[in-house]
Amino acid sequence: MTDEFYLTKKKRKLTGKRLETFNKFWEVFNYRKGKAEAADSWLDIPTLTNAIFNEIMLGAKAEAMARPRLISAGRTPKMAQGWLTARRWEDDLGQHLINKPKKPSGNGIDNVIRAYNLLCAGVERSKFNTFCEAVGMSDNDKEAVINKYNLVEGIGSAR
Repeated sequence: MTDEFYLTKKKRKLTGKRLETFNKFWEVFNYRKGKAEAADSWLDIPTLTNAIFNEIMLGAKAEAMARPRLISAGRTPKMAQGWLTARRWEDDLGQHLINKPKKPSGNGIDNVIRAYNLLCAGVERSKFNTFCEAVGMSDNDKEAVINKYNLVEGIGSAR
């Protein structure tokens, strides 16, 4: 057993699975400001199931990929604490289309959004899977897209 912990801004200890998942989130969110405050917000998430964690990671990845466009447009990005506190992972992924370049790059967030839109359009699951494979989408990202779709549609479990 390890005694590894991270001390938050409010002097709370982030340990174990919560520490492990927070560190993964921090890497993917990739906006290195306000880590101690973000850790407090992470602890304030009441229930952190695998499904919620996958949703958070999908949203964090989308946020990180959209951030350069936001900054280049002269807007101020959300820091991790505010993003977590506002539960921005629950926002519609389509919001990131606002600053989408005219010609899609065909990678990262563009592919996540395209995969999500395929599900919304009601394509067969086999076509969705073929698309995900063709663009090299990871199993974790694919599962997170399916979970997000099921959550929005009120379907329940993605399995």
